[in-house]
Amino acid sequence: MQKKTREQGTILIVCLILSVLVLGLMAAGVTVARASGSWFEYTVKETEVLALAEAGTELRQKDLITELADFTDDATLLGNRSYNITKGSQTYTVTTNVTREPISGTSDNELQITDSDGVAVFVSYYKITGRATVKGNPAQVTRTIQVGRSPLFQFAVFYDGDCEILPGPSMTLAGRVHANGDIYLGCGGTLTIDSSYLRCTGEIFRERKDKAATTGGTIRIREAGSSTYRTLDPSMAPATRWNGNTVDPHYYGNYSDDADSWVNFADNRWGGTVQTQAHGVKEVAAPQFPALDPGGHYHNSAGLVIESDGSSVTAKKRVGGSLVDVTSSLPPGTLSMNHVYDAREGQILSVVEVDMKKLRDSGEFPDDGLIYAYRHDTNEAHPHGILFKNGKELNHPTFIVSPDPVYLQGDFNAPD
Repeated sequence: MQKKTREQGTILIVCLILSVLVLGLMAAGVTVARASGSWFEYTVKETEVLALAEAGTELRQKDLITELADFTDDATLLGNRSYNITKGSQTYTVTTNVTREPISGTSDNELQITDSDGVAVFVSYYKITGRATVKGNPAQVTRTIQVGRSPLFQFAVFYDGDCEILPGPSMTLAGRVHANGDIYLGCGGTLTIDSSYLRCTGEIFRERKDKAATTGGTIRIREAGSSTYRTLDPSMAPATRWNGNTVDPHYYGNYSDDADSWVNFADNRWGGTVQTQAHGVKEVAAPQFPALDPGGHYHNSAGLVIESDGSSVTAKKRVGGSLVDVTSSLPPGTLSMNHVYDAREGQILSVVEVDMKKLRDSGEFPDDGLIYAYRHDTNEAHPHGILFKNGKELNHPTFIVSPDPVYLQGDFNAPD
């Protein structure tokens, strides 16, 4: 009987131990479940606030690239800026900051890199920081980006697409010529390309773009590294590249249908001046210019606005965000109405004449160098325009924008 009692007691103790273990496991399970829930909630909040900080950083980077393309100064580019980002019914404020990172060995934190063709790229580094807080949980994202700027003014001619150079009278182009597409050449007289850079990402044709017709005249292209000019004859880039009404960009009919044969021919003849897609020419990124129309970005940003109704002309300078009429303070003859004969249009056209030297010396030249000029009387039938003269020497960086035809009289930005 005593033995049975001891056995029952042992069983009771074991049951109690098992019960304690079960209760402990249940408590531990509840604790783990609660901890998992808290951890999951924390992870969700952390992911949400991190996404907001990244979104703010991305928005600031987009604005930075756009503002750099619009020649915005550091006072506006750098520093703090906030963005309101709405998610569902909740709006969050993300604060951002931009600083310009130092580059060792430079005075302005801008590094100039010049390639073998002499094209310069100006490289800067910017650090962008985005900060956000969601329900007391903060997050910060830091991003450093490299921005390279290659001014289009390094090119005498730049086309973001197909380029036609078909002057009537003889003409000399001195400077780099680049097209993100094909180049079509011809001339009524002699076209001289005084440059060691004639490049395109497509092909060079000795014909018009609109039809399979060989162009006349003489095309002279300078051999790289020398003062020798060699012609580009019609037989070297014939109109037989046409297939019906379209051009086959990979046609090398005169070179045994072999792109390498064309490359060898061009390099031997012009020493590297003439290069096409067969040489591996890469596209040069073109800025995306905002609308040129009155009331658009450039009109609303220009430091000086020149406006004409066809009979009179006024100049307004931007002072403190507002345009102030400064016409009366300009020297006589700075702005005037005149006429020119446009042989391409085959008619006499009205032009607003802008004397750049007088404008430069007047004290009213815009601080930002941006001049916007437009007319109210220009249309397709009568494309009246703006004529800039005496611009051989400019004392300031200058950017001229107009939705109307622009004429240059004499040398421009060529002091030497």
